[in-house]
Amino acid sequence: MIAIVRAWDVPFEGDAADYLLRTIPIYLKEGRRLHANIVNSSGTGKSRMVDEVAKKIITVPMCLRENGNRGFTLLSFRPCAYDLILVGFPPPDIAFRGHIYSIARKYGRAERRAGLANLLCSVFAVLRRRLEAIASGNYLQVALQVTCQ
Repeated sequence: MIAIVRAWDVPFEGDAADYLLRTIPIYLKEGRRLHANIVNSSGTGKSRMVDEVAKKIITVPMCLRENGNRGFTLLSFRPCAYDLILVGFPPPDIAFRGHIYSIARKYGRAERRAGLANLLCSVFAVLRRRLEAIASGNYLQVALQVTCQ
């Protein structure tokens, strides 16, 4: 796990993040939806690309991977047992995915649309509070919000 986290310390290679940044305004101008699914094989840099984009525009990344699906698999050895430990990275946003699933199980298209709209309003309300804290220079408040919610 440490190797993957440390990978964020080296410069990002390739132009995938820049290409995504150039594509977003085109999609917005064409009236497409305001979300994107980033799908590719495990370990291909999807999360890192989104992190690079987030350095330039406000981004709310979410990992909706299923439980049991490990995504990028790391193999490491415990010092005394020599057992393989399998870890997915980044970890899935289980609570958020659960909210989406509970909304999706509602009957009726209108109820599902309203439920998803309310969920996104909540996400944007939290985002706004965090941006206001950053703008005011209160970085401790932002750090506490990130780690305590």
